[in-house]
Amino acid sequence: MAVISLGTVGLFTNNVAHVGWMSIILVGILAIVSFVLFIYNIVKAVKIFIS
Repeated sequence: MAVISLGTVGLFTNNVAHVGWMSIILVGILAIVSFVLFIYNIVKAVKIFIS
């Protein structure tokens, strides 16, 4: 999804700075979501092993 949105913005704008900042923001958001899901999965696995 992030690659599609970056490609679309890159096609319709001539400003490389916007695409660069957008890619940094999207990578940051994806990293945060991945980390949260990783912690969530660890918590669920511990709950399953305890019960």
